Amino acid sequence: MDQHAIGLSSRNLAYPLVMDDGRNHRKSHTLKKGVPMRASTIVAVAFLFVFFGVQQVAQADEVKAKMEEIKGETNAKIEEAKGEAKALAEEAKGNKMQAAMERAKGKTKAAGERIKGTAKQLKAKTE
Repeated sequence: MDQHAIGLSSRNLAYPLVMDDGRNHRKSHTLKKGVPMRASTIVAVAFLFVFFGVQQVAQADEVKAKMEEIKGETNAKIEEAKGEAKALAEEAKGNKMQAAMERAKGKTKAAGERIKGTAKQLKAKTE
């Protein structure tokens, strides 16, 4: 049996096949375009990773900003409710002037809380 026949036998398939001209059969099928294709695939995957990674970070910033806005509005409503409760207590005592002052203080504190919430919201968007 010659070397070509031995190379093609079923018991030697785990070893590289030798062609008639002496070249390794497995190496003869390697594409010359394999390396640029791999490089372009790696670049494409890296681009997609960066693009979607940045998008997720942007979405996280939007969620954080929305949470800060909600917290600011909630704190504002709480302060306004506190002022109204104090005003009602003063009205029950008969102090209408003090009641008006408590309502004004509540509205002022509520406005301050809204401003704080807006500032935190803008800060979260820029992070």
